[in-house]
Amino acid sequence: MPAPLTDACGTCHGEITAPAAAGETVHAPVESGECAVCHNPHAAERDKLLQKAEADLCRDCHEDQFTGGSSHHPPFEDGKCSGCHDPHRSMQAGLLKKPGKELCGECHQPFLAKLEGAKLHDPVAKDRCDACHNPHGSNEPALLLKPMGELCASCHAVTPALKEKHKGYPLNADACLSCHDPHASKELKLMQASTHAPFAQGNCTACHNPAGGLKATGQAQCTLCHSKVKEEMARPVKHPAMSDGEACLNCHSPHAGAGPSLMKSASEITVCGECHDPAMFRGKSSHLDKTPNCAACHDPHGGENAKLLKASPEQVCLSCHESGEKHNHPLGADFKDPRTDGPLTCLSCHNPHASQFDYMLTADRRRDLCVECHAASH
Repeated sequence: MPAPLTDACGTCHGEITAPAAAGETVHAPVESGECAVCHNPHAAERDKLLQKAEADLCRDCHEDQFTGGSSHHPPFEDGKCSGCHDPHRSMQAGLLKKPGKELCGECHQPFLAKLEGAKLHDPVAKDRCDACHNPHGSNEPALLLKPMGELCASCHAVTPALKEKHKGYPLNADACLSCHDPHASKELKLMQASTHAPFAQGNCTACHNPAGGLKATGQAQCTLCHSKVKEEMARPVKHPAMSDGEACLNCHSPHAGAGPSLMKSASEITVCGECHDPAMFRGKSSHLDKTPNCAACHDPHGGENAKLLKASPEQVCLSCHESGEKHNHPLGADFKDPRTDGPLTCLSCHNPHASQFDYMLTADRRRDLCVECHAASH
């Protein structure tokens, strides 16, 4: 009977075929000496002599990991199983390349930074990101295993004692994250970093009637105190998020938020990305690299200008790009864009969010962009 293929492969790849160390997980084909399950021993069209595309190869044995879910983890969707898993051996369960939070933190860097000096949620402390998230795909937001309230209740049973601690607040649906951070916090009981003043003071009746229910509904509740926001909402250009049923709660948490001003996330882009496709910021050059803050250019509650811009496009751009006043292409109503017959603005040549070209230009600056308006002489 011929020797296992690992004997031959091991003459060069001994670090792969060596006996397992204590506590080490070895991929079944490696353990059984069947390297040819994944690799062609002689020649192949793919890197590493793989028999098939990586995802197709993994699917042959792990079909159960490829079913279901309306949203998918980007490495999984891109067919890069080896982005998270070592295909041969690992000291981690599931052949993961690193412990849970260290591995996830390679892409989710804000998450990893938040852990420093903070109290960790038990699954995070135990490197069990998969206790709450499906690492491949899910029908729930953020790849959660279950609807949020159901997921939290699977460990934190809604007992009379818990209800009493929450002063009768309805502990259902996604209510948990209106106060608590699911990963880590420097505050007591994993409270979110930013707290609403009445909530922090225990003054529930500032917003709630003693007998139950809010003192007002929608925007009317918040503008009882936030009169400046009420003025902003009265401006002619409306933010649609301010006029639907959730109103202020589309962006802000009523009790405690992860970001400033009770924002639902520490990242403004994440909050805005609930309605506005974050893909607009993907490109070779992106505004996010310099200004990861939508409110630097847009009024979030209501505005006087199109697209909720804080001023005209030129004025918004010049508020940061001061050099444009000294050396710039002619702009303004006196200079017409021959493509639109409208005035030339910064947006005539630049995409305000991101571009596949340098300086967020709409075309290659070496020639293609210029000849859209200036006829080529040669």
